[in-house]
Amino acid sequence: MTVPTQQYSIVARTKGVAQLVPDALIPKLRDDCVLVRTQAVAVNPTDWKHIDYVTQSGKARPGCDYAGIVEEVGANLSRPFKKGDRIAGFLHGTNDDNFDDGAFAEYIAAKTGVAMHVPDNLSIEEAATMGVGISTVGQGLYQSLQLPLPGTNSGATGTILIYGGSTATGTLAIQYAKLSGWKVVTTCSPRNFDLVKSFGADAAFDYNDPHCAKNIAEYTSNQLTHVFDCIGSAEAVMICANSIGPQGGKYSTLLKIKDWPRADVEVLYTLAYTGIGEPFTKAAYGGHIEARPEDYEFQIKFWDLAEKLIREGKIKPHQHIIGQDGLKGVLDGINLLREGKVSGAKLVYRVADTPNISTTRSHSSAASDRTVSQIPRLFSPGGRRPRVSGAKRCTGHPATSQPHSRTSVSSTSSRGPSSELGYRPPSPPGSKDGHRRQRPPLGFNEDSVATAAAALVAGGSQLAVPQTSGRSVDLSWGLRTRQQQRRYMSMPAVATPPNSPDWFKKAQGPSIFEIFEKSQPTTRRTFQFAHAASAMPKNPKRRVALETADEFLSVQVGEDAYFVRSDAMGVADGVGGWSQYKGANPALYSRKLMHYASAEFEKLDDILDSDYSIDDYNNVDPREVMQQSYDQTNADMAAAKILGSTTAIVAVLRDDELRIANLGDCGVMIVRNDEPIFRSEEQQHSFNFPYQLGTGSRDSPKDAQTFSVKIQEDDIVILGSDGMFDNVFDDDIVEIIRSVVQSSGTRNRTSVDPQKISDALLRRAREVAEDSRYASSPFQTRAIQEGMYYQGGKMDDVTVLAGVIR
Repeated sequence: MTVPTQQYSIVARTKGVAQLVPDALIPKLRDDCVLVRTQAVAVNPTDWKHIDYVTQSGKARPGCDYAGIVEEVGANLSRPFKKGDRIAGFLHGTNDDNFDDGAFAEYIAAKTGVAMHVPDNLSIEEAATMGVGISTVGQGLYQSLQLPLPGTNSGATGTILIYGGSTATGTLAIQYAKLSGWKVVTTCSPRNFDLVKSFGADAAFDYNDPHCAKNIAEYTSNQLTHVFDCIGSAEAVMICANSIGPQGGKYSTLLKIKDWPRADVEVLYTLAYTGIGEPFTKAAYGGHIEARPEDYEFQIKFWDLAEKLIREGKIKPHQHIIGQDGLKGVLDGINLLREGKVSGAKLVYRVADTPNISTTRSHSSAASDRTVSQIPRLFSPGGRRPRVSGAKRCTGHPATSQPHSRTSVSSTSSRGPSSELGYRPPSPPGSKDGHRRQRPPLGFNEDSVATAAAALVAGGSQLAVPQTSGRSVDLSWGLRTRQQQRRYMSMPAVATPPNSPDWFKKAQGPSIFEIFEKSQPTTRRTFQFAHAASAMPKNPKRRVALETADEFLSVQVGEDAYFVRSDAMGVADGVGGWSQYKGANPALYSRKLMHYASAEFEKLDDILDSDYSIDDYNNVDPREVMQQSYDQTNADMAAAKILGSTTAIVAVLRDDELRIANLGDCGVMIVRNDEPIFRSEEQQHSFNFPYQLGTGSRDSPKDAQTFSVKIQEDDIVILGSDGMFDNVFDDDIVEIIRSVVQSSGTRNRTSVDPQKISDALLRRAREVAEDSRYASSPFQTRAIQEGMYYQGGKMDDVTVLAGVIR
């Protein structure tokens, strides 16, 4: 393959801003590097942190994890590679001393000392997840903490705490420590206990438990001496410090610690970039840092060992999620990490999926069926808050050939111009790529068509069509919708002789082939909601509904609004910050948005309305419903010169599928048999600054995340504004539902009154919201993670919708 002169590449322009450019230069090949045609890249927290806080040049390329194909080789390689080899490794992304060092490009120059040949038992996508983790674990466990290398059978053994065991680096660290003969304890969310134990952890502890450090100390009999911290947060520091026994020990971490509380514990810092063996400058790490040849020599040996262990199946990759749109999608992935919405899996992007990449620069890679491995359930850790929910986040494709969960979930985020993201209605039978194939005429004459039309209008579903020309006719056709049939029948026919070869082309009325199409009969369960709503405004003295309530198909609660139907539900949360502006009415904006959303569904109810077909009903897209209601609401608000904005979520039930569109910080949870099987995540530009629709906002329904969830009878669906999800932890929501079901005296959840569920959740949310000294709430937890002091619940309008699938 001929290497082009220019390429697509991501560049960190200013602090907090990265951009995909189409005309970046191909990097020059240094003697100790190979030129790699990148096939897959992964995103890491260090990517957004460097974009936001470190880089100053405006020219550096981010990205540290990559996998691809060697195209050219340098003259003096640290490890042997040849053209055509599959390679994966670690790069110094966002390097202001060498702008071309990052991974997020079509072609990259990679140092071979921190790279490996991708073994046959590893897909390109899996290999792309391992670079940062291998180099970091090598430094943290073996250079800093001096654990014996796997296979050496030398050195002391004991128990090590790996804080953050469900991260990509954490799962690698667990495996390496076990191979070195150490017992491993780790921290993560309880939902990831099974995950970390599947990688070898002997015990796992909930980092949100206020007694976490005490429990670890008791488990290790106060003898813990070694800690590897994969997180480095203030909370992590305190738990790690208090877990180490009274004899002291060693603490290895990825970030600089301002105030380490124990003088008897040696603090060791891991900065994997020194393992590349080149000088660099980072103000956050003290300015200029000289090359450390000893670190690079260690990495060469460690990567050689890593390749061997991976080939032997002794080290396995972290679970991962394949995102859409290649390098363009990487920008979305960076934002998801920045907003803390990814946990328990690594985001991977195939470079070939980048829109507009020339077909002459194909980056084809063997797609792996192992896109996600060992997803224990569709919840993820992180402050008891949902993150990327489900094994298929950002893919729109099945996550694994053998999904662990009983729920099928797909999600997309269309942060960009692509119109193909989100829910995509299936192509009709007899079609390809969404375009109907034209059937050749079988020689029907005008009388045949008239006979068929008459039978059709009469309501017949089986037709005996007269044959002509002695040809047999396959009559296993499926009826199109009756609305379409009436529409076709109302079209005037033209006076073209039936024996004319252009008869079918010139006829304005339908041919029999337009009315019927090949189909296979199918049987699907059809469900509906038994639904209820409970809501309370932030200020109970305010009117719950507008005076013109009868004109609306939605209900207003403070600045919240909602609608409920047997097949659809929606919640909008008007942004209260508008209250300080004259002429603003966020309550009216949210009310109108939900009104028009409900009206969009109502249009599809009338079977006599020939403007809408059963196909329109079956294939309804909640994001398109949100778009239509958004357009109408904006027109109304502009005409009235009223300002406002809102977050929103819309969910629609079709057969056994729940389709969801969510923009902002409203949420949805699905509970099955007292277990959460799905939870949406928030969309926020920054803390407490959600995506929103309305005045002055760049967000639109195209930015909404969409999900498709296979549901079952007895499933319980909860929609709510952030007033509920900011005050009630997900675990508590599940427990409240369990209590209501148990108190109903029946195991059959379809008989449970959904009003009791929504009422119970509302009561709990208000209890927390009104308690300024409440010990712990989801909003408080996130505020503390952002470095803010906050105590108690969050006073807000609360809306809870409950739907029991029947």
